[in-house]
Amino acid sequence: MEQLDFWSYNNQFSGGGYAERGFDSYFGRFNYSYKGKYLASFTVRNDGISDLAIENQRGTFFGGSVGWRVSDEAFFNSELISDFKVRASYAEVGNTEIGTFAAYGGYSPVLGGAGAGIGYAAIANNNLQWETSKKFNVGLDMTIGRVTIAADYFKNDIDGLILDAPTALSLGVPGNNISQNIGSMTNSGLELRAYANVINRGNFSWDTDFNITFIKNEVNELISPLTGTYNRTEEGNPIAQLYGYQWAGVNPANGNPMYVSGDNIVQYNLVPGALGYKAYDPANPGDVSVAGSAPTQEYLGNTLPKWQGGWSNNFKFGNFDAEIFTRFSGGNYIMNESVRGLLGQGFSNNHASILNRWTESGQVTDVPKLYSGQDQNMWQNSAANSRFVEKGDFVKIQNIVVGYTIPAAALQTAFNGAISNARFFAQVQNPFTFTGYSGLIQSLTSSQVS
Repeated sequence: MEQLDFWSYNNQFSGGGYAERGFDSYFGRFNYSYKGKYLASFTVRNDGISDLAIENQRGTFFGGSVGWRVSDEAFFNSELISDFKVRASYAEVGNTEIGTFAAYGGYSPVLGGAGAGIGYAAIANNNLQWETSKKFNVGLDMTIGRVTIAADYFKNDIDGLILDAPTALSLGVPGNNISQNIGSMTNSGLELRAYANVINRGNFSWDTDFNITFIKNEVNELISPLTGTYNRTEEGNPIAQLYGYQWAGVNPANGNPMYVSGDNIVQYNLVPGALGYKAYDPANPGDVSVAGSAPTQEYLGNTLPKWQGGWSNNFKFGNFDAEIFTRFSGGNYIMNESVRGLLGQGFSNNHASILNRWTESGQVTDVPKLYSGQDQNMWQNSAANSRFVEKGDFVKIQNIVVGYTIPAAALQTAFNGAISNARFFAQVQNPFTFTGYSGLIQSLTSSQVS
């Protein structure tokens, strides 16, 4: 008889979860077109979702669009513009991704002093309403020779934003948050697109398609400011801006890190037994005898791109073809937490720039002196730090494809009609990225390495 090794079955765990959601919708649409130049469409829908309380489960949303093909009018006479259309639309949409049974309370297994049991896991909020997006768009389409242009202005008002809003620890709310309609915000901007058949001559053709979107985000209403580890959201500003401490460099006299505190600069004294914020006097930078106030926090940059887009180019020469797609984005900032984490000066991996740490009086550097103890005030780990805030602009060659289509006559001869079409291609994705964002990589000079 085979002997069983019961020791290998000492720690057996199992777990999982199950959730079921309900959604139904009733909708209708009316479309109208007169001679292809007057266009209209209207919709209405009524949606129901189980995640909200019964009295708030249903929402009715309206939408409509109109278009006018001006180039089909008798008065329109242009040899330059072959097609010209203006259009506008409005639509209301309800957000269904608000969390499973977001409005309901419930229980879950918990561990207590007396052992396992059942505890309250979520606070109910019967007043939770639909989160809705009201989208308005106006634009035009125009063809000039081989070039087609589209331009759109859009505005999206989002009302009844649903978020797990934080609550005071003293209230004893499970998870210290509750799902609420916390406010509203607006996304607005301009979209531009240009498509052109640049060259179409003999066996060679080149098509290009370029688009760019300019975006502005603003929080219109908020029950209270929301603060995360690195960002803050409040009325009148974009959502989730970087929020934290303004870095003022390293004190060349003693290697202490320095930060902005109101209208002043303070240094954090990295001396065992004398840790703390000290005043910084440019006339006497090495003096740490005067106590200083803690650094103050401020907005350090917008995390949402202000512009983004793409550019696609397609080439064809005989049976050869190629495609290059480029993507770009910018106007935002990134908190490089990876680098800050690697500069913690603990007994672990360090970033290469640690070799440029302060070592002697008068040395100008942006890395403080070594301090054993991983003191969080060195890099202000509780919030964003402008020392590690970088621009997020980039241009990326996202996709390159080169192909060759075998002539049909050659396939017919070789396979007697069994294969009618064949194409070979090679593809590479994300081969090049051009950006000022440093990521984890930082070059070193020979003096730093030595």
